[in-house]
Amino acid sequence: MAWPPEVIEAESPLYEMLRVMVKRPGMYFGEQPLEAFRGFLDGYRTGLEMAGRTDPVSEAMKSRDFDAFVAARLDLPNKYPGENAFKMIAYVSPSRGRSAFLDLVSMLDEYLDAEGAPRSDPGLSTVIRDERTGQQGET
Repeated sequence: MAWPPEVIEAESPLYEMLRVMVKRPGMYFGEQPLEAFRGFLDGYRTGLEMAGRTDPVSEAMKSRDFDAFVAARLDLPNKYPGENAFKMIAYVSPSRGRSAFLDLVSMLDEYLDAEGAPRSDPGLSTVIRDERTGQQGET
């Protein structure tokens, strides 16, 4: 699959890729998208470093500020000091399935909003809400 031009040309290709990935995380990451996304993100960062590039969303996700934001959002700040967001979300969502992945991406969007980071519309939270609403409507 080729990424659409808006992904390739975006200030944060990762943000644009996530907009596509949240619609079908199982297709991109299989049964445990949280763990698979972490591996994808590590590879993405390595590729960026090798190319001498950066991605603002990737940089935000690797900051301790994002980890602290997730810890506060999950009410875990004193239970897992110094842990990364992935481990904290896995702790509260042991299935590590689609829901855990969507929770991570939703918290990322909230964090970026709180930091005033520029993002394209619709935001990831809107896409996730639409996906969750669509799934609930299915029988």
